[in-house]
Amino acid sequence: MTKPIHPFLTGAFCFVAIYGCLWLLGFVMERAFKSALGGSDILAVTDSTSPNHQYVATTYTDMGGGAAGWCYRRVTIRRNDQQFDPKKNQVFNIQCNTGVEVAWRDDSNILITYSTDTESVSLYQKSWSDDKAIQISYAETIGTPAPR
Repeated sequence: MTKPIHPFLTGAFCFVAIYGCLWLLGFVMERAFKSALGGSDILAVTDSTSPNHQYVATTYTDMGGGAAGWCYRRVTIRRNDQQFDPKKNQVFNIQCNTGVEVAWRDDSNILITYSTDTESVSLYQKSWSDDKAIQISYAETIGTPAPR
């Protein structure tokens, strides 16, 4: 007595077809959400060069994500011969409802002044640049925005 293989192949084909359709639907939905929510816009880029012109501190606003998105003011410190890359050399990060000012004290020291309201603050600070050549100091002003 031989068992028919036709029902088995039909079941296997249906499984593969349903799985493939679900995978394709998930792929399309992921692409739709990624394009709507995953983007990042870099705005208001300001460069401040060290007195010896070897380093550049870049202040910028990074925002994205649509209506429920994010907005941060960030500072990066890089060598003058390097291209600006918002994902590298970050030394400071704070919410957008603050002002940020960068001032070089000398060739190897920089002061970052920022304002906060006394409510909630999301803050990231480093004491040194990534290559340990620039020491970073911070000054906080509460309630009075620093120049933007």
